[in-house]
Amino acid sequence: MGILDKTFDTEFVVCAIDIGVAVSSVSFLHVKPGDDFEALHDKVYRVSKWPFHKDRTTDIPFALCYRNGKAIKNRMGANAKPPGPGEDWVVVKNFKTFVTTLGSDDTSNESLPPGVTLARVYEDWLKFLFDAGSEAFVEQFDVPGDVWERRMCVFISPNEWGKAEQANVRKIIHRAGCIEYDEHVRFTRESEATLHYCLYHGLADQLTAPVGLEFFVCNSGITTDIGFFKVISTDPLEFEEVSAAISLNLGSTDPDDFSAVNLIEAKIREKKRKTATHPKVIAPLRGPADFGVNE
Repeated sequence: MGILDKTFDTEFVVCAIDIGVAVSSVSFLHVKPGDDFEALHDKVYRVSKWPFHKDRTTDIPFALCYRNGKAIKNRMGANAKPPGPGEDWVVVKNFKTFVTTLGSDDTSNESLPPGVTLARVYEDWLKFLFDAGSEAFVEQFDVPGDVWERRMCVFISPNEWGKAEQANVRKIIHRAGCIEYDEHVRFTRESEATLHYCLYHGLADQLTAPVGLEFFVCNSGITTDIGFFKVISTDPLEFEEVSAAISLNLGSTDPDDFSAVNLIEAKIREKKRKTATHPKVIAPLRGPADFGVNE
């Protein structure tokens, strides 16, 4: 992963989509020849303007309302409220917990309204995110038509997803209009995304120990993701995954929550990775995301 030193020689647009359990976010990046990784960080456009929402926010609640099997355009995100007297819509939220079914042909799900599948929910939500985000993006950036047509989509996927889930979601992303061609979708696992976020925000400067150093990255919020890596080169800085990432349907937004810390340590011991009894926290990041290095 020598990406920190990379300089690009082509022009392209990337749309990154992160669908979480509670909130989602969308970012765009217009890359031009000569741009390097360091400079691009300040060029990332994080969508904060959403249809029918007065408040600006980069994290929009992951919720939709359906009536007669169709999504209601003005009842998405923060506007997805329970129906009042005489109102007949159904609120759908927290459905990321069912993502494993995206890898199968099973369309039944008792938690969804009649006639609505999980794939349909993802398509409707992706279309909402991309349409709103792309409209805001093109208002501020002058992107040539042919460059926009070749845009790439990076989708942050759960650690446990395999080829079946990716194949189905690739089709959903295409149907939602996020890309023009199926092959322009790239998947990045949650643990990998957290690693790269940490690299830019200080981890790269801290990994000065010899090649072979093992470390883990933990991102804990409503859910917890733990990735295990090892330094295989310091010039350029490169890593490899040394154990399968862990995903837990529980977590904590409190960095002093010792029950969460104990759980993380127990899971690391299960993986038989070398680690300190109390991992060294190099730096707290946005929210609960921290990274630890073996002492």
